[in-house]
Amino acid sequence: MFIFKVNGQELGDLLIINNIDFGFSPSISTTSKKYALADGERFIRRRFGKRVIKVKFTLLGDRIEKSKIALQRALLVPGLSRFEFGYQPGVYYEGIVAGTTDYNLITFRYSEGSFEIHCFNPFAISKTEKAARRESNKLIFNNEGTAPVYPIYKFTAGKAYKMISFTHPNGKVVQYGYENGPAVINTNDLVVFDSAENKLTVNGERKYINAASQVFSIQPGITEVAILGDDNKIPVVEATFKERWI
Repeated sequence: MFIFKVNGQELGDLLIINNIDFGFSPSISTTSKKYALADGERFIRRRFGKRVIKVKFTLLGDRIEKSKIALQRALLVPGLSRFEFGYQPGVYYEGIVAGTTDYNLITFRYSEGSFEIHCFNPFAISKTEKAARRESNKLIFNNEGTAPVYPIYKFTAGKAYKMISFTHPNGKVVQYGYENGPAVINTNDLVVFDSAENKLTVNGERKYINAASQVFSIQPGITEVAILGDDNKIPVVEATFKERWI
C-alpha cells in the first residue's frame, strides 16, 4: 500500500496510486531589465509560483462508489489541507484540490481517475522544527533546505525595553520601538515576531514594527542575525523554523 495521508487521514486503503507528478520545480517567473546600450538583459530575481501535483489513481472492489465518495470527502474540504506521501516521510505539502479532475468507471468493480493538488506554498515543508543557535548577541541559522525560510522569533522580556531589533548581514533590519523613545516592552512580556506574516505581538496583542523595517528571509546555508536592545541590553531570543525544499 502506498502511504497517502490528507490531514492525518490515511487514504491508501481507499485507492491505488498509479502515478504522482510533482514536477521538477514549482512554476518559475523571472524579473529582468534591459540594458540601455548593451545587448541582453540584467537578471534581477527569480520567483516561485504555485506547485501543481498531479495524482492518478485506481479504485477496485465491490464498493467503489462509496470509496469515491469517501475520497471526495477527504480531499474536498474547506481551506488548506496537509498532504503526505509515503516516499517522502519527512515532509508534507500544503494545498487544495483544484484544477482538472477526471473519473472513469471502467466496470462496476474498477475505475480510474485523477486530481490535482495546487500548493500555493510551493515547497515541501519539513515535519521537524529546527532552532537557531544562540551565540552572544547573535542567532545562527543553519538552513539545510533548498528554499528560504521565515523564522518565528520569541522571547520573554527580563526587563523593560524601548526597542528591539533584528539585523541581517545584508543590512535589512526589523525594529520595534526607538532607542530614545518610551518603553514598548515591559518586564515579563511575551514577544513573538512571525517573519512569514510580518506580524509582531506582545502578550498576544498585535503591534506594528517600525515603518522603515525590512523583513528578511533566511536563505539556505548559515546566516547570522544580530539582536540588539536599548542600552546594549540583549534579550534571550529563541528562533524556530521549518526547512523547505523546492
